[in-house]
Amino acid sequence: MSTQTSPLFPKNLHAQSLDLPFARYAHSSDLQHEFWQESRSEIEPFAGKFGALFEFWGTPDYIWPPYPLYAWSRIWEYPFVNRIIANIPQKSTILDVGSATTFLPFYLANKYSSTVASIDPDPFHIHHFSACAHEVQKRLPIKHLPLPVQTRGDELPYPDEFFDIAYSVSVIEHIPDPLPTMREMVRVLKRGGTLILTLDVSYPFGTQAGGLSQSALQALIQTLSDELGVKIPPPEAPRADDVLLLQNSPMRNYNIPKIPPSYYIRQPKAAQKLISTKFRKMLGNAPRYESAENLSVVAIVVQKP
Repeated sequence: MSTQTSPLFPKNLHAQSLDLPFARYAHSSDLQHEFWQESRSEIEPFAGKFGALFEFWGTPDYIWPPYPLYAWSRIWEYPFVNRIIANIPQKSTILDVGSATTFLPFYLANKYSSTVASIDPDPFHIHHFSACAHEVQKRLPIKHLPLPVQTRGDELPYPDEFFDIAYSVSVIEHIPDPLPTMREMVRVLKRGGTLILTLDVSYPFGTQAGGLSQSALQALIQTLSDELGVKIPPPEAPRADDVLLLQNSPMRNYNIPKIPPSYYIRQPKAAQKLISTKFRKMLGNAPRYESAENLSVVAIVVQKP
C-alpha cells in the first residue's frame, strides 16, 4: 500500500500494513471512509458514557470538554489511534503522554487489560483523574483502570524500553520545546514497540496558536529519525480541497450532549463562569482562546528498531 498516493486507507488498516515509518496529513475525505467510521463506532459508546460522568466529578478547574471525540481534529485522531493500537499484537504496557482526563486511556486499559500510564504535568491531573476513575469504576462495567502520573514529558519516571506502545494525541504542539519529550518517548519504548503521534500543524504555512510551524514539524521528524536511526519521510501535503480544517470538520453534524444543570448546581463557580462567558459573548468581547482556522493534523507512526 502506498500512503503517499492514496488519500484513503484500506478497511483493515493496522500498524503492520502501513508503510512504516509513516507521516501523513489528515484528509477530510478520510472521514467518509469505512476505516474511520467503523473505528469511531467502536469507541463512541464508551466515550459517551464516560462524558456523561462529568457532572459527578468535574470541577471549574477542569477546562477540557467532557466529549472531546467531537472536537474538530479529534474526530479524526481518536479513531486513527484506536485502530492502530487495536491491531498491534503486543500492548500490555501503554504510555499516554498528555492525556488529561479523557476517555481513551480508560477505554484502552479496560478493553485490552493493559497497564496504561496516563501522564500529564497539570497539577490538577491526579485530583481530576482520580475523582473520575472513582466514578467510572462505580458507574460503568469496567475492570481495569489507567494509572495517572503527574510528570513532565521530558523527564519520564520509567526505565529504558518499558512500554510496548507510546502515543500522544494533540499534545506535542503545546509543549514549548517538544524535542526532549520526543527523545524520552523513544527511550522508554521497547525495541519493536510502536510510537503514535498526532499533532496540530499550521497549513499551509505560518504559525498559529497551539500548532507547530512547518519548520518545527521538520525538526521534530528529524529528531525522531535521529533517535530511532530510521528515515521518516516528511508528510505529503494533501490537496487544498481535501485537507482537514476547522471549516470542513464534521463536528457540527453531531448532537453533542450538554452538561446537565445538576453539574452547575453542584459547582456555583462553574455556573458563574458560564454566565460571564455568555454575557461577554453578547457584548462581543469574550476571550478568544486557540484559533484552529489554519491548522491541520499530521499523524506519525513508527516502530523502534
